[in-house]
Amino acid sequence: MLVVDAGDASRRTLESYLRQHGLRAGLVRSLAEAIDQLATHSYRLVFVNEPVAGASVFGVCRAVRRKNNADGTRPVVIMVLSSRRGWWDRWRARLAGCNVCLVRPFDEAVLAGVLARFVALQSSDLPAVRA
Repeated sequence: MLVVDAGDASRRTLESYLRQHGLRAGLVRSLAEAIDQLATHSYRLVFVNEPVAGASVFGVCRAVRRKNNADGTRPVVIMVLSSRRGWWDRWRARLAGCNVCLVRPFDEAVLAGVLARFVALQSSDLPAVRA
């Protein structure tokens, strides 16, 4: 999984949660770093949290959807929007290519359900990812 998030605290919180469930994540702060990672690694999931340095969350989603992984596959995109976002922004997320749109606040059970939908929560099922 690749986590694109400019916020240090939220990035670390998500990384800790993923590690508890046997998942490893590459962590980046910006769109440029995300594109570089996709060129050299293959990720099943890309988790885009707002705010993202250098681009809107929708712009990051569009760019990731246009960019294949290093192995030629396309990742699933999970986007997180703030609680002040409405149905319009969730619709924009879909248009940008987002597979799943979470709205804060959400609890760990919601995130676990989304992750289970796309990947078995077992580290043996995931490719090795260098952070």
